[in-house]
Amino acid sequence: MAICFEVSVNGGPALVAGAEDAAVLSAILSYVASPAGELEFTVGALVASSDGNREHLSWLRHQLAVGDRVAIRVIESAAAARPVERVIQNRLDAQEKEREYYDRLRRKYEPEP
Repeated sequence: MAICFEVSVNGGPALVAGAEDAAVLSAILSYVASPAGELEFTVGALVASSDGNREHLSWLRHQLAVGDRVAIRVIESAAAARPVERVIQNRLDAQEKEREYYDRLRRKYEPEP
């Protein structure tokens, strides 16, 4: 049994998202103040393996509108829906990206004498 989120939008069919080996499970409502006024609801997870690799799982990415209703219920379940997307992040690739980010910030905030 795993902690899962049972989610629905506007009273539609419920979706159960979760994974037994998830290190992180998230349900995120976001609004971006842009000309388009982006409203989005996402449900995903992060699974970390012992070799340092990570797998990002995604069950839902739904564009919302003003007046939409989102319901989230926290449950325990052994029967979660299959994720619609799985992206594996290799440990070495992640370290390389972190190093590039660090170097960029170092150049920005610690200029060479």
